[in-house]
Amino acid sequence: MYWTRRRLLKAGALGALGASISCAETSIPVETITQGAIKDAPTIDAEDYATRMENARRLMAEAGIDATFIECGTSLQYFSGVSWWASERTFGILVPRDGEPVAICPAFEEERAREQLGEDYNVYTWHEDHSPYALIKTAFADMGIAGGTIGVEERARFFIYDGMRKEMPSATFVSADPVTAGCRIIKSKKEQELQRIANSIHIKVYEAVLTNLEEGWTEDDTSRALAAEFQKYGIP
Repeated sequence: MYWTRRRLLKAGALGALGASISCAETSIPVETITQGAIKDAPTIDAEDYATRMENARRLMAEAGIDATFIECGTSLQYFSGVSWWASERTFGILVPRDGEPVAICPAFEEERAREQLGEDYNVYTWHEDHSPYALIKTAFADMGIAGGTIGVEERARFFIYDGMRKEMPSATFVSADPVTAGCRIIKSKKEQELQRIANSIHIKVYEAVLTNLEEGWTEDDTSRALAAEFQKYGIP
């Protein structure tokens, strides 16, 4: 896995303030964190993503949700490992309560999507002269969900939700928070370990920069100093 500061934060860092508050509780003493620590950090693998999907299905069943739509953002990365920039073109995954998830993707982005999702992932593609919402309706129908209750992840943009709602008037759209937040609020041992490592690295980095602050430094100077310190720990 290629680590960046953004990925490390998403893996569990609470930021400088949160790190300072939680450092007393970490099982990894700050002083033992070395500049090569990130190389030994656990990675989120296919088994972890499968476990997250199973938890999502369980929570959908409890909440009476038949399927969940997840757009670009942290939840997409959490459940699929896909990092995708949100543009005007609809991209996301549909997670049914029963069955395997599928992706909705612009046709010209299919290759890039498969590189992240894997060849076994079912990818529905739409062309510029077609409606992604009609394709979503088709994908749900293929899953046996012509109507029912659809959960929409909190970061999904309104124009996508509105397009789905108009295309699927017989469906009931609700918040997917019981599913997405319900999964993400409970951390596995591996996720807790990533949080601890991330928190400790943040403490080291901010201590180093604050100790060496000089009069007259600009915001850009501080940003460069922070970036240089993060790079020492293998985080570009």
